[in-house]
Amino acid sequence: MVNIKMKIEALLRKLEESQLPNFNYDFKEFYDFIIKNEYLSALIKNVYSNIDYDKLLAETEGQKTNEMFNLYRKNQLQINSKYERIFYLLRVLEFINRYERSPYGYVSARNIQHDGSVIKGFIDVVIYPIVDYFFESLHDESQTLALLLRYKKYKEWFNRRIFYDLYVNNGRNEEFLDMDLREYLFQNGIEYPFSTPKSPSGRTDIVAKIDSNDPLVLEVKVIDSVTGYGKSRITDGISQCVKYINDYNKNVGYVAVFNADENDKEIIIESNTKEYPARLNYNGKDYYFIIININPLGKSASKIKKLEEIIINLDDFKM
Repeated sequence: MVNIKMKIEALLRKLEESQLPNFNYDFKEFYDFIIKNEYLSALIKNVYSNIDYDKLLAETEGQKTNEMFNLYRKNQLQINSKYERIFYLLRVLEFINRYERSPYGYVSARNIQHDGSVIKGFIDVVIYPIVDYFFESLHDESQTLALLLRYKKYKEWFNRRIFYDLYVNNGRNEEFLDMDLREYLFQNGIEYPFSTPKSPSGRTDIVAKIDSNDPLVLEVKVIDSVTGYGKSRITDGISQCVKYINDYNKNVGYVAVFNADENDKEIIIESNTKEYPARLNYNGKDYYFIIININPLGKSASKIKKLEEIIINLDDFKM
């Protein structure tokens, strides 16, 4: 996390030292980094999971962003949580990046001044709170989704053959995969990633940080043609995760799917095909799907144009 903080601080210094003619370039560099970095992107998704996303999105579409931001600046906007505040400010950044020909033109037009500087005023009002949220969350290790994505890369990029052989030699046992993932989470700061703790609906695979703002309720499933495990294992995982999320009164659940088949796969949510990782929103709660391709015969991302898709929709499982 140190490198991420250092990068944010360096980009922030560039913004602070920027002059209006160059501010658009410095702004876009900052914006692209926070959107594309997998850890920061995961923290942004954490914001979305803790608000009424559809309602707030509709209230800030297009030019409505300006109206909401003017209310925010005048302390006339009702903010129910820190997540709502960060959401509104992120929408301002998105609006600038998408709709304005030049971000510094927007900054000047808003006339957000501090010590006579519109840039400093804009940074104080919009940028600093977002950066503070990132630093606070990184310090608290609020990074479950990012850790799962990092685990996926580690298994797919570096030790597929060794890991796959271990899986086969352990009788193609789902418990072996569960244990490996729990060990990884513990090594990366997730304290006490318990296996199969009891809840009213039964036993979920992994639960950790249950009293934090970024709890971990995780189901582990496997796709393996040899054992007859297919798409139904994923839909079973969704149904179980929904029950456990409700038991623990949380907003976010995760389903990690190990793919042992030869063809690499990815999960696509029918109603949201462009989002990565795959996310299903059900009854106002978010469920993320991370598929880990472990078969060494699978083609690497650099050698395949399109992965085999597993399409998921609400009709695939019963609640």
